Amino acid sequence: MRIDHDASPLVIEIVNDGVTRAAATGGFGLRGLAERASVLGGTVVSAPAGEGRWMLRAELPHRSRESFEGAEQ
Repeated sequence: MRIDHDASPLVIEIVNDGVTRAAATGGFGLRGLAERASVLGGTVVSAPAGEGRWMLRAELPHRSRESFEGAEQ
């Protein structure tokens, strides 16, 4: 897992180890994640990452630390 909070947009990337398990039931899955990201102006992408692995990458807009610090003054 990688989270780059200094980037704009904020990037969260998860790649599994390729081990498969029974799929969970219920919830809204990838569609729900994509819808939530879209509300914030972001995106979610899922795709094969080679060797049986799968990647999930979310990019979400955010204010930089500098803009928060500047707003406090």
